[in-house]
Amino acid sequence: APNISWIELTAYGGYKYVSLSLQVLLGLVTGGGILFWLAFLYLAGCAAFVTYECLRKVPVQPQSQELLKLVVIGFAGCQVVLCWMLVPSLVGRATVAAVPILP
Repeated sequence: APNISWIELTAYGGYKYVSLSLQVLLGLVTGGGILFWLAFLYLAGCAAFVTYECLRKVPVQPQSQELLKLVVIGFAGCQVVLCWMLVPSLVGRATVAAVPILP
């Protein structure tokens, strides 16, 4: 798309990393409790919604309309899984913190 600016490309490519940074910060503050997982569901859902809205506006041939719907929904759903994989696990953090570094 020759009419798209570099700032728009950066925003489309990096929007999920802002929410991931917030999730990591919240996970460090809360220790991975219920508030962390509620925020994760909300922010990962936001990433999926943005992906869905951006991709559903892609112009396509009329005969491939149904396939595009499935692909767009698949990519949007993958955003939640991707966010889950990119957020570090906070389960073992308490165990690691309990081990003394120096004898």
